[in-house]
Amino acid sequence: MDFEQGVTIGGYRFDPIVLSILFILIVAAIFAALPQLDIWATWLFHDPEYGFPVARLPIFRALRQLNNVVITVTMATLFASIVLKLALPDQPSLIRPQISTFLITTLVVGNVLIVNWLLKGYSGRPRPVHVDQFGGELPFVRAGDFSGECVRNCSFVSGEGSSAFWIFAIWMVAPPHIRRVTFVPAVVYVVAISLNRIAFGAHFLSDVLLSWGVMALVVAVAHRFLIANPPDWLSDERQEARLARAGRAIRAAIGLAPGAARS
Repeated sequence: MDFEQGVTIGGYRFDPIVLSILFILIVAAIFAALPQLDIWATWLFHDPEYGFPVARLPIFRALRQLNNVVITVTMATLFASIVLKLALPDQPSLIRPQISTFLITTLVVGNVLIVNWLLKGYSGRPRPVHVDQFGGELPFVRAGDFSGECVRNCSFVSGEGSSAFWIFAIWMVAPPHIRRVTFVPAVVYVVAISLNRIAFGAHFLSDVLLSWGVMALVVAVAHRFLIANPPDWLSDERQEARLARAGRAIRAAIGLAPGAARS
């Protein structure tokens, strides 16, 4: 799949950035017109006597941790590649600098800044478990309404939904033969992690769907300007050169011999 040629749906080709924006607008419009969809979806996992029983099952708690493991391992691998380049400045990076920049940028901008800091920090939307229909004390607030009484770490949008969707950023920079066999598993992974949060009473359906849209938009924009058409100063060659200079400077500062000879 050539992402710069667009995504084909029903015979029509869409720009990934435009498609992401359309997805956000359509989902937002549906839940603005039919806010009870959120209540209905949450009721599927709620028991009046036991609350959200899935949240007590070890297998589903482990599923939640799986997402944290995937993110931690991926980010550790990216930073290890950068550190190794600094330690051996005359050797090529194990992971292309453009890929490292793309993956780190999309996670930090999409998940950390936009979702967890901006939206979850200021939306005010209570989580389902805190809403009076599900045993809590706060009134239900529809998606996009920032007048709720949640003070911090609120429901809108889903942090883990967006971080799970980040798996598609990794998928997009994988070799074509890997992408062909991992698309369906990636979809299953994103849906499983996201539904898990609804089943726990931690997020509404709209929180999850809109978190996908936000991350999809960030990934699409970043792919356009960091992978497909990067400015010259963000090309692999320029980033490799900067890392090499930094590595040599660090080695000189701590009194180590120059890096290995160029291959």
